[in-house]
Amino acid sequence: MGKTLFIAEKPKVAVELLKSPRFRNSQKHPGSKPYYGYYENENYIISWCRGHLLELKYPEEMDERYKEFNFDHLPIILEPEYKAKSDSLEQIEILVKLLNRPDVDHVANACDADKEGELIYREIVEYTGVNKRESRLFISSYEAAELEGALNRLEPGTDYDGLAQSAKARQYLDYILGINVTRGCTSKLARNQFLLASGRVQMCILNEIRQREIAIQNYKEQTYYNLKLLTENGLSPVMKTEDQLIDPSPLQKLGESLKETNVIVTEFKESTRKKKPKLLYNLTDIYKDAHAKLKINAETAKKHIQSLYEEGFITYPRSSSRHLPTEQVERVKEVMGALEKSSYANLVQQVIPSSITKKHTTFNDELVSSHFAIIPTTKLYVGTNRNPLEKQLYDLIVKRFIGNFMKPAIYLVREVHFIDQEGNTYSTKEKILQEKGFLSVFQEDIEEGSVEAFQIPILREGDSFRIVQYDLIESRTKKPA
Repeated sequence: MGKTLFIAEKPKVAVELLKSPRFRNSQKHPGSKPYYGYYENENYIISWCRGHLLELKYPEEMDERYKEFNFDHLPIILEPEYKAKSDSLEQIEILVKLLNRPDVDHVANACDADKEGELIYREIVEYTGVNKRESRLFISSYEAAELEGALNRLEPGTDYDGLAQSAKARQYLDYILGINVTRGCTSKLARNQFLLASGRVQMCILNEIRQREIAIQNYKEQTYYNLKLLTENGLSPVMKTEDQLIDPSPLQKLGESLKETNVIVTEFKESTRKKKPKLLYNLTDIYKDAHAKLKINAETAKKHIQSLYEEGFITYPRSSSRHLPTEQVERVKEVMGALEKSSYANLVQQVIPSSITKKHTTFNDELVSSHFAIIPTTKLYVGTNRNPLEKQLYDLIVKRFIGNFMKPAIYLVREVHFIDQEGNTYSTKEKILQEKGFLSVFQEDIEEGSVEAFQIPILREGDSFRIVQYDLIESRTKKPA
């Protein structure tokens, strides 16, 4: 029986794989630099890519006539051809030799479990032309139990042919659009005086920025008004209108005419409303919080989140899902148990253990695609020499995870609807935070306008109150951000 070669996406991930007992006694075979090389024991070899080791050739590398950016050449439609990236030659050579070794009869893709990871692996294997049995290691975290389970259930590589084709299609589309739009813009708009690069993503983003800039330039602030009545019993109903009234005079005239007349209660409602914790993080959501709370951009957040994943502190981050599959119930309990022995113990103690069941709204198999939401693992983030931003991002993920299993907050709400003698309708509403639940920890999520005690008494339909005064509410339109 031959050896199995595992190809990881990065050196750090290869080190995480080494934690499995099956890779015990692996010897490192280093290259000229620390990020070149491989590990090997009696039965297994682990090596790695460094992201994409190959890149698509430029048109001029395939046909000399494309050296000149000539608009008449467009559109350029070429079959994709790959070349080795200049800074990856040594690692490519190592992988080529390993893939061609006669004692290697099985290759396992251990790159990230997504389209890009599939593409990175396929590029190098297809580049070598090797045809050996292939498997896929599909994993969401590098916790010991998760890693061992995934290694025991390697899937056929052919099961992911569709994912690979999807990744190649995206890459080819980017390539064709990029070379044609860039050459078109450079030759026509820049008249070949400078490179005017563009592409699939850049075009859309630049258009969005431009449209927003136009809206900001054309913006003119306007003041608009609404009518608030003051009743003899201290209520302050506000007129219900969908229009932004620029001229206050009709409202002033109406307000004067309503003095000493009555408004009549048409509806009184008292209800309780639950405010549930926010859903677990997906990648987009944590980028938003990283910007809003930590003042860092997506690129910086991405770097630190990826580091947290590669070191085994969080699950796979490049996920669009905000739920967990039902099979993760026991894992959630294990993570809670680990966090209870950390500085987050006081938060975990506010979680009701019996609530962590398949019936909890967090668990939903239908809302999970290939990857579930980002959650912490049982490996605790400890140490004094940690990057502060990394620690803050980890803190966001842990608190969102714990908060998800805390009690919801409960608001008590009173709402009254009125009508005046002219048939205009009004309303007023108050809310009290009756039970804080998860808001006892996440106080920034407490809704504005909450009161300590109701000013609105219990009313009945038909109750009538004299209008003693009115006021004009002045508001301003907001400039596009």
